Amino acid sequence: MLCKVPENLGYEIMPSPLLPSDHYILRKLCDELLPWMISGKKIGRQWFVHLAIFYSYTSDLAAALAGLGIGAPVAALIQGQTVSGQNALEVLRAALPKGWFVTGVIAAIVWIILRLVVQREDVVKRALLAREYARAINASYAQLYQALATSDPMPQISVIQKSVDDRVQDAIKNGIWPWDPPVPPSAEIEVELRNAIVHFRTVYMPRWAPSPAGDIP
Repeated sequence: MLCKVPENLGYEIMPSPLLPSDHYILRKLCDELLPWMISGKKIGRQWFVHLAIFYSYTSDLAAALAGLGIGAPVAALIQGQTVSGQNALEVLRAALPKGWFVTGVIAAIVWIILRLVVQREDVVKRALLAREYARAINASYAQLYQALATSDPMPQISVIQKSVDDRVQDAIKNGIWPWDPPVPPSAEIEVELRNAIVHFRTVYMPRWAPSPAGDIP
């Protein structure tokens, strides 16, 4: 859908990578499938995915240190727990060396903010959905390459397109699709889209049989 982007979307429309002699299948890939697949791979790289990974590793590290008896009070504080009868400041004052108390307070405030963001923004849930989406798109790429190697890839392409369309709708509904409107900006995927079109034109297009009614414009 990026090779024929509607007007007034708020970003520059890039020239189409297609040539007049290109097979109708290549045009379909450029117009209706590849932009969504290329964009889909980027969903797993959003800020909340990186934040969820950092949060998970930090929490697991704190739990491991507490299990080993290293910095147990601070580790418990990181996990949202405190020793009975003590508040967070008392835990930090008792656990940290004298010169590190202020640093510990600042770190504790940052950690509280981080926990709030993770909880309020459903960071972990959205990160899991985004990573699952990216894996599914990678699987769709494998299916697409298998389809393009045949003389008539259209039946398989239609199945792949339906699957990708459904996943895009799910991504929008679950709040992990980062573009508004849903059409991804062409500038963000232009290079990869052009490279894909050139590759498919060179490697696969000579294998494709023409449409019985001729190429579809």
